[in-house]
Amino acid sequence: MKKYLTVFLALACMASLAACAGRTAQKDSGTPDNAEVPEDQFVINIVCQDKDIDQISYAAYVDGERRSMGRQAVLENGKDTTYTFTLRFSPDDFEEGDDVSQFSIALSPFRKGEKESVDTTEPVAIPIEYGSACAMTLFEDGGRYTAELLET
Repeated sequence: MKKYLTVFLALACMASLAACAGRTAQKDSGTPDNAEVPEDQFVINIVCQDKDIDQISYAAYVDGERRSMGRQAVLENGKDTTYTFTLRFSPDDFEEGDDVSQFSIALSPFRKGEKESVDTTEPVAIPIEYGSACAMTLFEDGGRYTAELLET
């Protein structure tokens, strides 16, 4: 009985942490329509082109000042699958008065089984507003990783 209770409590704890995090990793998702984004959030989908990457960490900035950090994981990587990391941001991620139209983000990819990031991209400026979504691509270019804003 103790064993089942421990497993149940562990699952409940993981579910509550996932719900609180607000960040998800999904297979093959595109940029959501703005209608799907709550008015008090904005969404950034990061399409990872390197199938050896199974995690990313990020640093989010407003007007050049770091405001938020986090890490995403994809547990299963298929050989022919592009993965999209979906990041959701709300006013709680920023300081009062921050203008998110001055938002930028830097990404650090991790290869399968590695504890250190392979590289960190230059911050990418994303003029965004609450209630909207955009997409970026993350790819390797000459041994360095690059992130670029996709046209939507």
